[in-house]
Amino acid sequence: MLLSAGLQLAFLLLGSFASAERELLSTTDGPGQTSINWLAALGTGSAPIDLADPRLAANTAVTDAEQIHLTFVNSTAVFVSWSTGTAQNTAAPVSLDQIGTTNTTVGAANYTVKFGTSPTALAASQPGYISTYKQVYTGFTNSTTGAYNTNPALNYTSQSIHHVQLSSLQPGTKYYYQVPGSYGASPTLNFTMPPAVGNYPMTLGVIADVGQTSNSSQTWARMAAQNVQVATLVGDWTYADDYLTNGTTVYYGFPNNTASPALFPSPIGSYQPRWDSAMRLAQQLIGYVPMIPNSGNHELEPLLHGNYFTTQKFGLDSGLQFNSYLSRFPIPYFQSGGQSLFYSVNVGPVHMVRCTSK
Repeated sequence: MLLSAGLQLAFLLLGSFASAERELLSTTDGPGQTSINWLAALGTGSAPIDLADPRLAANTAVTDAEQIHLTFVNSTAVFVSWSTGTAQNTAAPVSLDQIGTTNTTVGAANYTVKFGTSPTALAASQPGYISTYKQVYTGFTNSTTGAYNTNPALNYTSQSIHHVQLSSLQPGTKYYYQVPGSYGASPTLNFTMPPAVGNYPMTLGVIADVGQTSNSSQTWARMAAQNVQVATLVGDWTYADDYLTNGTTVYYGFPNNTASPALFPSPIGSYQPRWDSAMRLAQQLIGYVPMIPNSGNHELEPLLHGNYFTTQKFGLDSGLQFNSYLSRFPIPYFQSGGQSLFYSVNVGPVHMVRCTSK
């Protein structure tokens, strides 16, 4: 892969380069190969991290503001997003008119971000909005055999997911920010805006199929250590669809008794708490680096009678099939005239087009 001079590519594919002790190459060091060859020995993967592990568990001792992440908008704006409150995963019935995402605009006094170029001089930002979403699995079961509802599926109601856009930012400038919770505030985090459109050099991080394994944790950490200015994950964030709705892992006979990538989408539901845990794991990078997100087949999650192989695929036909992903990432499609799954952005010297074929 050859890149224009001045553009570094920190390229970690499938979480597999996380454990490889090699220096990432850069076109700023002169001409030559700018990607790292695939190491077959690292392709066996690693087991999912347990939800009780501190890397995935919520730490709410000081504040319930968590899962903090940045979404790139343009060279002068980013969205800051975070979650508060407690998600619900229960067999209690949910009214069908509650399915999907609800967005609520909040005023300047409610859940605004403090930010500035000095960690000791943070000013309040503009108002934002709060998203909440529900995944309803009526007709699914937590059993891989037997009739529907012999072991009922669990329905999910998300935390409050806050989104605030920071505007009038300066390219190449470091900013500090802090988000509020229902009680307490987050530690002060920081990010550096990428260069102005058309300018070099820029460090772009690219990740795919990251999941929630020990390899995943190292991938996020290694990417953060490369001091990338903006990052993109090209699809398959959480693999929540490798689970029944009660968190039981689904196996399809892959080597080493590991869970396989689920089908398109999984016909047996999705375990939504794995979205929350994945966002906690990723915060070590995406709380400090603006992200250009994209969806893959593992973000394709049906609702109700959502079996992909039947005609009863409510979520697939109603525009709700990427409910979890779109509720957590405020996609900046409006500025390119695109749609939530099809958009483009200009970032430094790159024009990046994001799309999904699912």
